[in-house]
Amino acid sequence: MIDLNCFSRAVKYYSRALQVDPSYTRAYVCRAEAHFAAGQYSDAVADFSQCIFHNPCTANYYMMLGNALTRLNKPEVVKLCVKRAAELNKRNQETVSLRQQATVLSFLNKDEEAVNVLAKHCRFSVNKQLLILFAKTQMKAGKWNDASKTLERILELMKPTNAFSPWPPASIEISYLLGVCGMAVSSHLQAISAFTQAIKTDPDCAKAYLKRAECFLRLALAKNNDQALSRESDLAGKGLEDISRVFVICQRNPQEKSDELGLIEEAYLMRAALFGANNRKSKAILNCSKILQENPTWTRPLLYQAVMKLSMNSFNYAEMDFEKALRVDADCALIYYNRAICRTRSGRFQEAIRDYSICLLLLPFNCTGKNNTSNQLRIRALINRALLILEHHHNTELAILDCQEAGHMIVNGSVNVPSTSSRKRLATLRILPKGTEPTFLDSLVSQWPELAHTMAICQHKCAQ
Repeated sequence: MIDLNCFSRAVKYYSRALQVDPSYTRAYVCRAEAHFAAGQYSDAVADFSQCIFHNPCTANYYMMLGNALTRLNKPEVVKLCVKRAAELNKRNQETVSLRQQATVLSFLNKDEEAVNVLAKHCRFSVNKQLLILFAKTQMKAGKWNDASKTLERILELMKPTNAFSPWPPASIEISYLLGVCGMAVSSHLQAISAFTQAIKTDPDCAKAYLKRAECFLRLALAKNNDQALSRESDLAGKGLEDISRVFVICQRNPQEKSDELGLIEEAYLMRAALFGANNRKSKAILNCSKILQENPTWTRPLLYQAVMKLSMNSFNYAEMDFEKALRVDADCALIYYNRAICRTRSGRFQEAIRDYSICLLLLPFNCTGKNNTSNQLRIRALINRALLILEHHHNTELAILDCQEAGHMIVNGSVNVPSTSSRKRLATLRILPKGTEPTFLDSLVSQWPELAHTMAICQHKCAQ
């Protein structure tokens, strides 16, 4: 009956079996699977719980229960199920497959252990499924370059022997993941190439179009700072073409609309960002409004709409959007940072200082990773607050403290700074610690001119 998609009839038969023998565990398992296939996840959870009640030492039942609970959005209970299954599997380690070990470790956020478990067996393996799991585990652990090499190795195994033969459908996901890895390390041109390969294999791969549009957006934003990219014409226009294809695919394939990432909403938001990069701010605001009609509690379009209004000098309307966004997510540091900019430009300096202070309290201190967004935002907030304190409170000592914190973050490698600069003068300004090697200032000025400017003002105020 399950094979024929007659789930309700299957449930009736299993229920009759349980009326005859209420302790028949196999009937509970089958009925739970029928409930799960029919989308009745609460009933499936109840039946899997009965299975565990009758056989509490069977690890598979805990995994089945966890799978059903994921559909009910109960991650904490799922984690407990996986932990219990892992404990039971330890008692009989010989029967646990390598794939199961890695999956459990990854789910428990022990990504390094999962990578180590798989690395030993994947070194010379040609098992594509195992290599795919290895690549995904490397991605989850943040080892993007290693994951790219693994994915390229999988593509080599999938490559058709005949140059005129099409790539297998399984290569679509691999090319897509390779593009995601490229984006993670800011290799956007390589990512575009990978997404293009996925699109060639499947012209209806909407998520590949969406990601490629994001790559075009990032290249368009970096265009002014990169001479090699300055030769590229209309990068934002290419991104808009990809977004248009996403809408066409979603209209042709309604199942795409139910994608867990909210493909349509993501496409509207990406189109808004592309219009903003193309200096078509009114159209960007219209796209954000379209998203908010469907999902009024989504913070990202609220924030982006507010930033667009801020760039058009509509300070009051921008602040209204910032207030709406904060009502949805009061712990978002980026909203406070942008509202501080808005209040600075509208002349409300004391309120701007308060917003920068809240932003700094919400941001984690000294995150790992040289290009960590939180570190970049923290340094900018420190610099802006230092300038406001200098100009409107005339408190040089407090401003120097903010500059010192920003300088220490750069010296400690929390933020990416080129190696061709000199730290010596920063130490003389009391911004950086003494004893730092004289290899730092020139590139710091080119990459962080705001900090250099603030330091110069501090030096002037201190009459140095």
